[in-house]
Amino acid sequence: MNLGKNDHGFCAAYILFRDLCKIRKKEANSLNGSNKLCWEPKLVNVYRLAASIILAHNIWYVDKTENCTVSCYEQAGLNDLIFNGEYKIKLDKFPFLFLFCLVDSIEPYKRLKNIDILDNISLEILNDKIIIESNLTCSCNEMILNHAKSLNDWLTHTEKNGNTVTIYMRQK
Repeated sequence: MNLGKNDHGFCAAYILFRDLCKIRKKEANSLNGSNKLCWEPKLVNVYRLAASIILAHNIWYVDKTENCTVSCYEQAGLNDLIFNGEYKIKLDKFPFLFLFCLVDSIEPYKRLKNIDILDNISLEILNDKIIIESNLTCSCNEMILNHAKSLNDWLTHTEKNGNTVTIYMRQK
């Protein structure tokens, strides 16, 4: 699918991988004996993992009920990205990608113009869940809560109750 724009996740992944490989190669070939860091070629696998997580965090799932978008995904051969109730990014299988997607989705900074009001949002991390409570008085209160709640549509089970969203880390 071509939406006519560069995706920051794809661009950032490419730049990160390219630049880390350049740095590794330069440092590995350096004649400076004082460098005690490891620059072995197997680091490329670590760079590849980091880049793939950054790249994948912005690949969107579409709910099977969104007929128009589902049709576009099917035409592009992206059937695996149609959400059918089964969470595909499993915490136990893809922990870094799961965390990256979670944090990127609930991050309130990008939804607020005035970061001084962040004190009205609390985040409690427990063993198997995260509880977000928003007591904002602006219209962004529902936006913050709904973005956290929307994780239910593609990443992990959530429940909204008033000004609180509970994000369950154990997927059903």
